[in-house]
Amino acid sequence: MTELKTLLIILTLTIPATIQSHTSHKETSAEVRPQDNRLQPTLSENGDLKSRLLTYLNACDDNIDTKWTPWSLATWFKGTTEELSDRKMYEKLVEIYHEANSQGTNESLQLMIRAVTWLGVCNDSHAKAFLYDVLTNSQKDSPLRVMALASYLKNASPNDTRNVLLKMLVDEDHEINSILVYSQAVASYQRLPSDDVIKRRAILSALMVAAANEEKKIGFVLLDRMLAMRSEAYRHSRERLALLERHSLAPPTRNLYTDADLESALAEMRKRKSFTSVNTNATLLRTRDFDSEIEPGDLEMWGGRLRVPTEEELLAPRRKYPDEPATSSPQGARWLLVIPVVLVFIGGICGIRLMWRKRR
Repeated sequence: MTELKTLLIILTLTIPATIQSHTSHKETSAEVRPQDNRLQPTLSENGDLKSRLLTYLNACDDNIDTKWTPWSLATWFKGTTEELSDRKMYEKLVEIYHEANSQGTNESLQLMIRAVTWLGVCNDSHAKAFLYDVLTNSQKDSPLRVMALASYLKNASPNDTRNVLLKMLVDEDHEINSILVYSQAVASYQRLPSDDVIKRRAILSALMVAAANEEKKIGFVLLDRMLAMRSEAYRHSRERLALLERHSLAPPTRNLYTDADLESALAEMRKRKSFTSVNTNATLLRTRDFDSEIEPGDLEMWGGRLRVPTEEELLAPRRKYPDEPATSSPQGARWLLVIPVVLVFIGGICGIRLMWRKRR
């Protein structure tokens, strides 16, 4: 029950921003601000910064809106609190984190998760270093590390983004829940401004390497769908075909969709006559400098033309990709129903004619 409650906090913070990709594009310059006047922090309030931070951290669950990102409330708090620097906010949040860490309860873990979430609005080198220490600490709970990753990615450079994802998904000894990392990385991809193609490419490049290193069928199929919806180069690559073939040899799972999705994707790939090629090598990815321009001839290797699925596409029927044409129209479907009736009618006429001839 404790693990389930903690996981629900992570999903509450991340899922709305993942699905509302079109909304996040409109929030590239400013977060959505709460409109509840009862929460307005003013200088006339009693108590210091730490006590006010605790008030809002504990109120996070009561102020969830589907248009908010995980940092909307923190951004608003920082913007409406006078003379609040990144360093000052970082120091108080870290103090709250350490005090909660010493308590060792489920409630204190939730407070730690909220504290690292709010650190995402502190564009400060100390905050970045602290978040990195948390997310790379294998002794910490997966939900805490994944939320620290989300806050870290918010302000990370493309190269730092690539490095931290490789560390968590390739270099780690899999003590972290990789599915949570995949979901958080894709959520970060969705929230990026429309013109930040470089950072999107860094995320997708790291996830393609992670797909090649994923040993569990359920994790691979989930990640494969995420990648196929965002990169046509990956979707049509020979590397993907090889991975699908490999996982198809594994025993069936108890998951409702995993095996069906795998079989559908593999059938699609086996029909292809030409393939693209993407990079799934971690060593080669580490040598790629995303701060420098990629030659047009090398774009395919790093994901090709990237896209951001809309909310409608994310909620579309499974095993149907955004650029996949409809298999049949309603009119075509009606003809498929009429044809058997016509055949029976023709057969009946032929039978009657044959009986008439025999009588003559």
